[in-house]
Amino acid sequence: MPTLTGKMGMRPLGISAYLPWGSLLGQSKIQNSKEEIILAGLYEQERAIEQIDIFTFENIYSGYINDEQLARDLFVSTGTVKSWVRRGKIAPQVTVPLGRSKINYFAPGQVNDIIRDLNLSQHDENTQHDDFFEFIDKEDFSMSYKMVMLLSMLKVVNNNGKCGLDDLLKEYAGFYKARLEQGLRVDRPNCPYAQNDVLQDRTFMKRSLLQNPFEKFERKRFMYHCKDLNHISFSNNLWNKINTPKDLNRLKISYFNSLVSYYEKLDGLHEEAALKFNWKIPDDRSLAESEAPEEKIIKLQNMAQIKEVMFKNALPFVGDIAAGEPFMGFAVYDLHSAVDDLDWIEVPETLCNDRRFLIRVAGKSMEPTIMKGDYLVCEYHRHRQQNRDVVIMGDFSVLSDGEVAVKRISESEHHWIFKSDNPQYDDILLDKGYDEQYPILGTVIYNLTRDVTCH
Repeated sequence: MPTLTGKMGMRPLGISAYLPWGSLLGQSKIQNSKEEIILAGLYEQERAIEQIDIFTFENIYSGYINDEQLARDLFVSTGTVKSWVRRGKIAPQVTVPLGRSKINYFAPGQVNDIIRDLNLSQHDENTQHDDFFEFIDKEDFSMSYKMVMLLSMLKVVNNNGKCGLDDLLKEYAGFYKARLEQGLRVDRPNCPYAQNDVLQDRTFMKRSLLQNPFEKFERKRFMYHCKDLNHISFSNNLWNKINTPKDLNRLKISYFNSLVSYYEKLDGLHEEAALKFNWKIPDDRSLAESEAPEEKIIKLQNMAQIKEVMFKNALPFVGDIAAGEPFMGFAVYDLHSAVDDLDWIEVPETLCNDRRFLIRVAGKSMEPTIMKGDYLVCEYHRHRQQNRDVVIMGDFSVLSDGEVAVKRISESEHHWIFKSDNPQYDDILLDKGYDEQYPILGTVIYNLTRDVTCH
């Protein structure tokens, strides 16, 4: 690498008027001195400074990662990476001196080599769900911050796994303000939140939340902070996997119970019932109920077995269908010719015929009748149904690219009306004049997850 050598008499950056320790302004005549200049104990002489070309460094080492980035990829702490370097277990490709310390850079290909050489577990999008719950289940709480932040976030987060940072901060700080007002110990003695002026300082509180506890989740790529939009969010991959009643209930119950245990020696949780109501914490029985239905969903793996029982004791799973805002892209499969392309799930014989298939609900507009994550047995047809029947809405008019959603159907003189059971969602109106076909892809027959008929 190029060196920035300090040598008396040289012209840094080609400035001919350079004079060691001289004034940069108002000099018309410059007389260079070759004597060593001493000023307040400082002096100039030749230095052994390693050369760094700051203009090409980024291009030459594009894709290289530092200690912290490597730690994130390996799912370990930065301290662990630095320790491995000191002990010679791993070696950076490039080391850049910076004062008394050094910055290590690792080549892109080194990550997999380190995982192999140290026999580490691979962590990627496929393992993120399990990694997240392993992180949650560790319960290594030195302070209450991580528990309060996650419970607060699960309250204010939207259907896409995002929330405004200000909304989160209000809920997060509100927990500690309430304890302070009630005369309870806010946290352990070294907690700065025990001072009211600190809790009122939004700048400090926002920085505190982002540094700890949010950073703990961000480091493992479970969450992200978007500064421009002033929001934080779960990673899309993780949110798509945990956004089910089973997993969300598990998170809430786990961290709330941990919070109760944490505060047992710190004056306890005052008004515990009110906190549970505020954070929408289900009881432990709800968790057991949400887990039980999953055991009924059995996907068949053996193709020979599938061909033997298809439409007799198994139905094809065609995908996730929104119960909320309609989504695009649902295709009507020729179910008999798509045997190899679809997953097949065991279903009681009484629910099977060759026009039926399974979908999984991907929204909340039909709650509490139909929950997000429920598997529904549906029958394909486009015949007129009774008002209030649960159907798969299918808008394939000239104004639509194919919108699909689970709704209740009714009609007026000029519109088909698709209603939700959840009052927070608006009706969807389809003009009868745009399409002569009846706008459904089928009816919902049975909720396989809940073991109930859909009415």
